[in-house]
Amino acid sequence: MKNAKARSSPISILRTSWHAERSLLPERHKQGRCPRCRSPLKIFKVGGRTAYYCPRCQGD
Repeated sequence: MKNAKARSSPISILRTSWHAERSLLPERHKQGRCPRCRSPLKIFKVGGRTAYYCPRCQGD
């Protein structure tokens, strides 16, 4: 069991930490809002891909 966390994929960790009902997937659009606090999501590029985060819940 000690190696279980080392073998976990980022997707499985995301699912465990956020649970399906709190996923940002339905909120991924220009005026999307955080499912936890309803603040507007911030958008930025990482490696040419679009990423979304909540500046209130996840820090700016």
